[in-house]
Amino acid sequence: MWFKSTPKNDAGDEANASSPKTYSRVRQRQGAITDRSRATTVMKAMSNSQRLQILSYLINNKELSGKELEEMSQTLSQSALSQHLGRLRRAKILKARRDSQMVYYSINDKNVEQIMALLNTIYERDPVLSPRK
Repeated sequence: MWFKSTPKNDAGDEANASSPKTYSRVRQRQGAITDRSRATTVMKAMSNSQRLQILSYLINNKELSGKELEEMSQTLSQSALSQHLGRLRRAKILKARRDSQMVYYSINDKNVEQIMALLNTIYERDPVLSPRK
């Protein structure tokens, strides 16, 4: 006799939760996955020396326009800088504020400031982490 088996979902699915206790475990597991993916998103977005340099500029100056960032990071073209800023914005590390034609960027995630402070403490002589102002 053939039995119809139900597929198992490792991540858990609310539809498969048959009791309140199971539902609670599923929700906890989903919360852990969400937290882990946020950490992964932030670390991946920060895993580039040019993006670390951009973050250092913004931490030292609080808010900078795209033009000011372009002048500070002399090694980056305008299009490359725009790509890096976009990546940091998509990761919700930066926020942008438009004032007429100028766009101003600032740090959006206080945890990133703490990560950068820790990196500065560990690698205090790294030129990427302590750029010119």
